Amino acid sequence: MLVEELHKTQFVALVSREHQKSSLALNQPFNWHLLTNTSGMSHTDCDTNRCYSGTICRVKDGLMLPFWMQEMGYQQVLGEVIRDVRLQARLTHLECAEAINGGHLRQVEKGLKAIKIDTLVALCGVLGVTPSQLLLVVEARLAGHDVEEHLAASNAQLHSLIDAGRVERIAPEDAFRGIRGRIANETRDETRRLQAAGFTKPEIAHQLGVTVRTVERYWTK
Repeated sequence: MLVEELHKTQFVALVSREHQKSSLALNQPFNWHLLTNTSGMSHTDCDTNRCYSGTICRVKDGLMLPFWMQEMGYQQVLGEVIRDVRLQARLTHLECAEAINGGHLRQVEKGLKAIKIDTLVALCGVLGVTPSQLLLVVEARLAGHDVEEHLAASNAQLHSLIDAGRVERIAPEDAFRGIRGRIANETRDETRRLQAAGFTKPEIAHQLGVTVRTVERYWTK
């Protein structure tokens, strides 16, 4: 449905305050555009061709959302979460100075500058959270999920990775050899196991999906 002037007036009361702060931080104009079709999945381009302004351009779950809220990237959302956690902890930029310069922190919170991993770890120590907790909140906001809902999904995925052996520690020598070296080690071990079980070279090659020549390379005399 096209957004009429009345709708725009009503909606601006909901988002204008937060939008204006964001627009000022990003040096973007405070512009509004109308939905161009019933799905609400397109919008007219603003003068800057990068609309971080309060553009109404999509409808999600029956709510009209400003474009700048939908297009925030990881760096911007990370900055937003850092800001929120800092304010919830009642800490000023100056009180975080042992981990990061106040001016730099302001830029990070606005999504205008990246933050190094070591600096993020130190900042999290000041904020009283772990990096993983902070990043979980970032991922939840990007996905549009409640934090507890996202935590449950994340834990379930982590358990699946653990069960599949995807997060097991790899020995330094295996890591040095890389993927090919690791596959070679597994082929060698399996070849010798099957050899000890009495299988012939062609049978082992067929089971492992390798050539007989590869089996011969690992065959023990």
